[in-house]
Amino acid sequence: MKEKDDEGPQSHSTWEIMHKTFVAADLSLSKSLAVNAKGGRLRPIMQILELSCHGIPWIAFTLYVLYNTRNYMYEEVFFNLLIALLMDLIIVGTIKLIARRRRPAYNKDDMFATVSVDNFSFPSGHATRAYLVTWFILYHIKLAIPLRALLQVWCHVVGISRVILGRHHITDVIAGFIIGYFEFVLIEKFWISYENCNFILSFIK
Repeated sequence: MKEKDDEGPQSHSTWEIMHKTFVAADLSLSKSLAVNAKGGRLRPIMQILELSCHGIPWIAFTLYVLYNTRNYMYEEVFFNLLIALLMDLIIVGTIKLIARRRRPAYNKDDMFATVSVDNFSFPSGHATRAYLVTWFILYHIKLAIPLRALLQVWCHVVGISRVILGRHHITDVIAGFIIGYFEFVLIEKFWISYENCNFILSFIK
């Protein structure tokens, strides 16, 4: 019994050391990669990528298609995309409020259209949205092979740009990709049929 008692604190201490080491490595590597956190030639390009995955343009585009299309297939797909985007905002916002991890100290406060929850860093909302949208489009919309490849490159470059801009730590982005994939799985599981989409849209069209 005494030997087990002695092993407990030691084991706990080992895990604590491993955790601190992992966090320190994340912080150090993220800072070294944040080459455009304060400026630089690539910063405007990184900011364009940031805007390309912002929630407002994606939701606005989805609403525009829903309002103007008369194609029943598009209605079903884009209605579910809208639900996915709104679900992403709720999930990411909730996790940010629970984790409450601050953005890197070297982050420049010039982000477009933010709310109070955006002060928190974990997970990266851009990473979750990029992965969610990419999987959704690849699965439901027919695209030429070059466009499919370009979409996948865009997705991962958006994630990398979050670290280069100094907006997030590496683990924020990795977690964002994982969460985005599970959001895609969730929307597929609870897919809303055309009949139900049409019924709901009939009230606003």
